[in-house]
Amino acid sequence: MGTLHAMFPASPELTIYLPLDTSQDDEFEAITIPDDSLSRGTIYQGDVVVIKREFIQPSGLHAVLTPIGKYVGFPKDKGNGFISIECNDDDYESEIFRRDEVEILGRVVQVYPGGDMSQRWELIRSERVAARTAKAK
Repeated sequence: MGTLHAMFPASPELTIYLPLDTSQDDEFEAITIPDDSLSRGTIYQGDVVVIKREFIQPSGLHAVLTPIGKYVGFPKDKGNGFISIECNDDDYESEIFRRDEVEILGRVVQVYPGGDMSQRWELIRSERVAARTAKAK
């Protein structure tokens, strides 16, 4: 079975179950999401994501180490040696870095709900109400 190396700063009382197809050489890391930049999907502030280290794919949600911190987002090659870390919420701007400044740590393989569940429900409900209102116009 693989190894969960670190939780930054994921809840110590959270039990994380590694995927069934995990080998003993696989390394994982758990990261608590600090904001709502991914809330247009299924990940909200306070959720814990598990990344499989060194598991990198051409698309998808990845953890990225940058000079100003660790991000969870969608890395996109911008050409000319630049990469952007994008989220799926229009209220947040993409962060752009030189490719040689960043390290893609791995891909998100699991998400555990956390944080304030009532706030999460309000976010979901407000998005649905906004969508219905937009359709009615």
